[in-house]
This record gives sequence, C-alpha cells and structure tokens, in this order.
Amino acid sequence: MDTQILGVAVYGFGRIGRVHAENTLKRPGLKLMYIIDIPSMEKAVQDTFGGAVEFLPLENEHKMLNDTNVHFVIICNPTEFHVTTIVKVAEAKKHILCEKPISLKVAEIQQSYDAAEKNDVHLLCAFNRRFDGKIRALHKKTLQARELGGKTHRATVVSRDFPYPDIRFLRKSGGVFHDCAVHDIDVLHWIFGAPPKFVQATGTYVMQGDVSGADVEPLCLDNALITLKWATGEIATICSSRISRSYDQRIEVFGDTFDLQVVNDIDPFSPALAGMGMGTDSEPGAEVEADSFQKRYANSYVVELEHMENVVRGSEAILVHRADAVNACSVCDACGEAFRSGKEVELAL
Repeated sequence: MDTQILGVAVYGFGRIGRVHAENTLKRPGLKLMYIIDIPSMEKAVQDTFGGAVEFLPLENEHKMLNDTNVHFVIICNPTEFHVTTIVKVAEAKKHILCEKPISLKVAEIQQSYDAAEKNDVHLLCAFNRRFDGKIRALHKKTLQARELGGKTHRATVVSRDFPYPDIRFLRKSGGVFHDCAVHDIDVLHWIFGAPPKFVQATGTYVMQGDVSGADVEPLCLDNALITLKWATGEIATICSSRISRSYDQRIEVFGDTFDLQVVNDIDPFSPALAGMGMGTDSEPGAEVEADSFQKRYANSYVVELEHMENVVRGSEAILVHRADAVNACSVCDACGEAFRSGKEVELAL
C-alpha cells in the first residue's frame, strides 16, 4: 500500500466536508471517489467538482461501502449520525477520519472505537488543532522545557468563534462546551500530557434563545469561562465565546523557565489593541479582516489528511486515540455539570 493510490469517500458536503473534499483532490496519493449526502446537495457537488467525483444520495451509500477501491472515509455529516455511520463504514472494513465530536455521549464514542477495533480499521477523531503548525510548535517547546527540568504552571486560552453559526446547527451542536471548547480542552490535555482533575465553568447568554439555540439546548451559551485544575498542580483557563468580530485564537503556556504563546496572524480587535504593540496599525474603529476556522486552521486540515493517509499506509502511528476522544467528551460533560450546579466537579479519568 506504500505507493498505491488510496480511494477516499466523504460523508457530508457542508463547510468542513468541502474543506476535506478539496484537500483530498489535491493530494497525489489519494483519489476522491464519492461524496455522500442528502439529494439536495447533488447540484453543489456537481457545480464544485463537475464529473470528477461521483455524488451518492444517502440511500445509495451501499455502492461506496461495497467498493473495495475505497480505503478510507471522512465523516462530516451531522454529529447525531456519526456513530451509525462509523459502524457501517467499519463493518465495510474501511478506515475512518471522523469530525469531532464523534458523539456527545461517552458510551457512543466507546461504541465507535469498539466497532473500529472489531473490524481492524483505524478511527481518527479529527482534533485538527493538534496538526496546526503554531500549536504543534507550542507543544514541542513545552515538552522540551519540561525535559530540561522546567515545570508548567498555567495556561490561558482565548477562543472566540466567528461568524455566528446558523440556528439549525446550534440547536444540535451540544452547546458551547462540546462544540467549541472541546478543541481547547483537547489541546490542553495534549500539552499537559493528561486530562484535568477538577472543572469549574460559568457562562452567559447574549443572543435570544431562538438565535443562540438556547431555546432547545440550555448549554448554548454565548460566553463561557472554564477553569481546569490538574492533579499535579497545573491550572488553565479557557475563554470560549461566540461573540466576536473575528476568529480570535490565542494560547499562552507559562512555566518557571518559559512563557510560550500562540497569537493571531491578524488583529481581531484593533481598537482595543491599538498602540500596545500587539496588533496592526489600523485606526481605532477601522474594519479588520473577518477570519474563520477554515482560514485560521486551513493548513491543519491538510496536515491532518496527510497524517490519515500515512496511518492507513502504515508509516505513522495514529496521533489521537480512544482515550483522547473519551476524555475530551467527559471534560465537556463536566463543564456542563459545573455550569448547571455552580460547583466544582471532580473527574475520575
């Protein structure tokens, strides 16, 4: 399989499905063979790819599942369908890259990995920020500092989403903890080398419930503050918000011998940062570029796909494991419990 062209199929042609489909077409070792979605998406697929990719409505997915030329499948359909799709694909003996979260329930994540292991296929949960160049450099430098005797004390994450999502998505998203903060929780787990022991969380609503999704899911907070504490003494805070003028992503990791940061390529709040040596030379009130996750993390999706290809070829060990997906979901659940109760929650991970 070292030089074989690997066939790929994609479930779902929404925002992230388009990203994965386009990246697959650009990789010389991969062939995008099928995109599977509801029938109304066929025109969008044809307009984008012409006849280069075959569109299959969901009722005809069996054609892809029975095609031995498909080696792995990228699952980008709504979260509520992930587990049933994973089980079907695993039983068809095809490897899987599944967008996060695999499920909003720990038991269903376990079920998904059980299906993959039973059928001897790889399942990669797409925590794409582990594949971002800046975050990887931060992770590497933190490990190097610790290897030289340095101790990590704390981390701070600012993660503001933009633009504000569609209400149909929000009502099924699981709320800000499972949808947004899960990425930051996973990154901190990766950097510290273990999940946290204690969780506190609070938050506020800014938009009306029929805009934010809180009319259906009370955890659809617009602003959330999370405090995590590790059994070994480290602490971290996460500011997770959907209220923003740009896609704002920052991380600081502080230790006794180091202070490492990931900052934005552009200044999302130029008036607030003007004159502080932190942003652009925009005049106060000037418009700044409206970024998005597709732009900020564009290269991470390319590297993630390359990693998946190499995992299938057997040249790399998988980076995200069952425990990582389970632990991230468990911490998100604990955030919800802490928010509802107003109390610190202890995790048994």
